[in-house]
Amino acid sequence: PKVYCLEGIDNGANLKNLWIDKNSDYEVVYDELFDGLVIYADGYKLVEKEELYYKLNTDMEKVRLKFIPYHCFANRGETDMCVWINYK
Repeated sequence: PKVYCLEGIDNGANLKNLWIDKNSDYEVVYDELFDGLVIYADGYKLVEKEELYYKLNTDMEKVRLKFIPYHCFANRGETDMCVWINYK
């Protein structure tokens, strides 16, 4: 079995703020950089607030998530990574 992960280089900072759309269409594409398949899926990112105090934030923006094979993690430099992701 192959494990896929999200990496900060492709998906930005604060990966814990990403959610996948459980009804999302996904796309599997060959990527020469990894010499293998990557997965693109629709998702959401929690909009970050810069204020010190604010009400619980539930504002989300649509994003396109890129999942790479786990064994390719950190091949492009140090970055955050996560395997588990929230779903909406």
